[in-house]
Amino acid sequence: MQTDATNFGDAFKAHVLADPAAPLIEREGRVISRGTVMSRAALLADLFRDAGVTRGEPVALICADQPRGVEAMLALWSLGAAPVFFDIRQTAAEIRASAEQVGATRFFTDFKRLAREPDFVLLPDRPDILPDGMLSFDDIEDTPSIHLATSGTTGAAKFRHRSHRDFIALLDTNFTLIGNIHRLNGLTQGSLSFNAVATHWLRLLTYGCTLISMPLFHTLEELDRALMHPELRSVSLAPVLIRDLLKLHDTRDIATLGPAYPQLQRFSTVGGPIAREDLQRAHHLLSPAACNTYSMSRAGAVAMITGKEAEERPGSVGRPLNGIEVWIEDADQNRLPAGETGLIAVQMHWINGQIVRPGDLGRMDEDGFLYVLGRSEQLACRRSVTINLTEIEEVVLAMEGVRDCMAFALPDARDEGDLIALAVETGLPRDTLAREVRRHVSTMKHPDVFWVTETLPRNASGKISLKHLKALAEDKESGFDRF
Repeated sequence: MQTDATNFGDAFKAHVLADPAAPLIEREGRVISRGTVMSRAALLADLFRDAGVTRGEPVALICADQPRGVEAMLALWSLGAAPVFFDIRQTAAEIRASAEQVGATRFFTDFKRLAREPDFVLLPDRPDILPDGMLSFDDIEDTPSIHLATSGTTGAAKFRHRSHRDFIALLDTNFTLIGNIHRLNGLTQGSLSFNAVATHWLRLLTYGCTLISMPLFHTLEELDRALMHPELRSVSLAPVLIRDLLKLHDTRDIATLGPAYPQLQRFSTVGGPIAREDLQRAHHLLSPAACNTYSMSRAGAVAMITGKEAEERPGSVGRPLNGIEVWIEDADQNRLPAGETGLIAVQMHWINGQIVRPGDLGRMDEDGFLYVLGRSEQLACRRSVTINLTEIEEVVLAMEGVRDCMAFALPDARDEGDLIALAVETGLPRDTLAREVRRHVSTMKHPDVFWVTETLPRNASGKISLKHLKALAEDKESGFDRF
């Protein structure tokens, strides 16, 4: 299914006019209709108009409640403005610095702590009695629809935007490449500042399906119950959450009970690669629809592999999707033959032949399957030997009791190559984990500095933040110490 609308507001409005009482959002057992969301957005449009928001203006939104952020986004579209979402876990100073990149000078939030900051305006509570409201979205096809940020995993986030017309065309093209996922009732969790979450909501508004919206902060058991919803058909989760769910269902009797979420038609990863053992176990234990999607911020989904294929091609992220060409090249952008390791390059033939080079290391096999071996930032040189630090991560992730980890390189002040740092998220004692690392990781790859913690710093996408880890590793007062 594709849409005839040329802006997101009109696409959603068509669904509201067709059936205003149809469910749009389910949140903690409460159902919110299309018409209710439109009416709430109309009230916020009055607020933004009175605040002086103008056509073409980028406006910062910091919302703990996803539906409230979506209502605000609709309201801004009706004025010809565009949202730029930030995460409530960012400081006001971080938000201001990032907002400056896109020229946003107005800040609206539903988070009371941030509303105490100068220039941050608190969004009003929703009224008990809601008057009917309808918005118009006139001549906004070629204005920015939303300002999206890169994940900021390795450095400062960078922003980009697409017009309504171009973004809808992109969704329609993805519909052709990936299949009928846009018409599947989905679940979303996380911050709207994460591209995948925001894009999921844009699909919802455009194609008229229902979305289960999880609170920003929820327990694993709450997520598990939501995933068992009989009407849920599609979900994308961070690999660390899939690992948590595997642990939760570790003793499940598959022969008697079957997989935990049999009704799902698509159960994919988002926000980073998943360990091949986890994908294979998810295929059997959680859902036969389990798959790993390799995506990048400027290209969307690039390749996909199912759990069954992962068993046959361990470590692969699958073949490139239709309309996408992938090759491996050296540092001088010369193409490398199958089997050789180099930098991944991607060309989207459906976006004016645009070429994207994400900085990921990989190789292609003879049958065209892609293997992602890590980021170029995760290479270390020790005694003239290059070490792929993702190999350390694979070994550590296989250890019992480890939830997640990241290995990364730091400059050696003695100019003897790189120092290797390892940060591990686990409840295990430091000494126990260090002993296991010495047993299972080759001496050549032992870390120089080591940090064991129950919670690693993460960005809005749920990825471990390499930028924050590097800052901590260079701080002598942090939890990193000699291995």
